[in-house]
Amino acid sequence: MTKPSVNQGRWKQIRGRIKAAWGRLTHDEELRVQGNAEVVLGAVEERLGAERHRALSKLEDGVRAISKRLRRAR
Repeated sequence: MTKPSVNQGRWKQIRGRIKAAWGRLTHDEELRVQGNAEVVLGAVEERLGAERHRALSKLEDGVRAISKRLRRAR
């Protein structure tokens, strides 16, 4: 049986791939970036399990910074 964090990480990667694909299809750069970040977050969650909180918070901070830059560029 797999750990819950592994399954959650896999689902997060799938959801992120779908979100990124939709962002590419609709030419929504922010949605594409969010989707790609979700794929990475899912991979981190799947692989690191217990250490994921620290890694996830750093990655989420980076995503927020990118989103702010994209909003300013518009």
